[in-house]
Amino acid sequence: MSDDILQRLLISFQAEQRDHLEKIRSILDDLARSGKGPGPQLEEAFRRAHSLKGAARAVDLRQIETFAHCVETIFSRVRDGRLPLDKETIKTIRLVLDAIEDWVAAYFQKQTPAEPVKALDAVEALLGTEAMPRAAAKAAPPGEPAGTSHPAEEALTVSARSMEQLLEASDRMFVEASRQTVVTRKLAQVEFQVNALDAERDRVKRTRGQVLERHLDFVDRHVRSLKREVREIRQVHSRGTWGLQQAGEHLREEILRARMVPAEDVLQGFRKMVRDLARDEGKEVEFTAEGLGVQADRLVLQALKDPLMHLLRNAVTHGLEAPADRRSRGKEPAGAVRLRLREQGNLLRITVADDGRGIDWKTVAEYAVKRRFLSQPEAESVSPEALSRLLFLPGFSTIRMVTDLAGRGMGLSVVAETVKRLQGSVELRSEKNTGTTVEIAAPISVSTHRVLIVESAGQQFAIPAAALQGLIRVSIGQIETVEGR
Repeated sequence: MSDDILQRLLISFQAEQRDHLEKIRSILDDLARSGKGPGPQLEEAFRRAHSLKGAARAVDLRQIETFAHCVETIFSRVRDGRLPLDKETIKTIRLVLDAIEDWVAAYFQKQTPAEPVKALDAVEALLGTEAMPRAAAKAAPPGEPAGTSHPAEEALTVSARSMEQLLEASDRMFVEASRQTVVTRKLAQVEFQVNALDAERDRVKRTRGQVLERHLDFVDRHVRSLKREVREIRQVHSRGTWGLQQAGEHLREEILRARMVPAEDVLQGFRKMVRDLARDEGKEVEFTAEGLGVQADRLVLQALKDPLMHLLRNAVTHGLEAPADRRSRGKEPAGAVRLRLREQGNLLRITVADDGRGIDWKTVAEYAVKRRFLSQPEAESVSPEALSRLLFLPGFSTIRMVTDLAGRGMGLSVVAETVKRLQGSVELRSEKNTGTTVEIAAPISVSTHRVLIVESAGQQFAIPAAALQGLIRVSIGQIETVEGR
């Protein structure tokens, strides 16, 4: 197989495996919540695992093939009634899916992945050693992916339909631009007639009597013709200008649409980050991500990536309790962290939630009084909503407060500033010992507008170019004051 063909297959596999892993995880989440047994969802999960195994074999990724075969075997035994779909089984499947994700990430980064000891141990305990030989699943140093010897620029995948629409819009602009050549030809004709009129006027000055009348008739006819030509030029140019504006706007819309990508293309790696943080903190986490197939402007997603990482880190590191503490409070030892994306009109809504210790609003109020953000009477009647807005202010938190309040001040100002730049909004809700939820609303795409920047009294203002009729230069002496304004 040539390097070029293998490279294309690997690119296709990278996208395909993400889709399979995300769908299997989504099915596991649904089955865990509903408690349902074998059914259509389990069949789809089985087919997904089988397809992933075949795709890995096609690009000679034997470790991934072995992992996928293991998941396929588990689903097969659950379907046949030989294994229960309980928490232990679901946990084992998730560990193997995580191992697949880690191995793929390491392969494309030309790194050697760590041996998935937990996944291997869990599989052996569930299926026995024959189901997944360790020799086949051990992490071998990945070879260099074909065609990746030189760093490549970031690629943007655009659908064939989008490209066709962009080309059609470009063609329309070309046609409209061609029509403007008519204006040039008309102007040339007008110029010729004006020159003829000038010459005739000179001859008129040297004539008398009937000859003069004859010349005046000639001039009159040409003047009428000239007016008609000018009127036609104005109409043609007006239509052409309008057509170009419409074609340009349509092209702009198509380009913006081409910038729309699935959220998962930009927000990759969150699951691994959460898992690694939990391991470092000695915590157990059930992380769910929903709506990663939602399409949004790549620029919006890239701007929100770091703030979302802040929120997820806070949720794991500061929000979730240790397993022993959770048990003492009557909770499951594994904490829940959820990332959800959804489209609502022109808005992208993102939720980051955990079921951890939550925020003690009384402590927040006391701290706000100490830092003189609130007076004592205000602190006694302030609502949690008002207090939550204080957490987004830069410098509101201290090290002591980070510890006392589950670290919610850490990174929240970064979140607020980013969302503000996107002209969006952010809200935080929390209940002590129940959990915290952060809701972000941002435009699903970034719009650009041509504006005129003006400055007055030290302030800058942006006036939309579409609202301008013209520009004139005014001297200081021409400015008048009326009623103090």
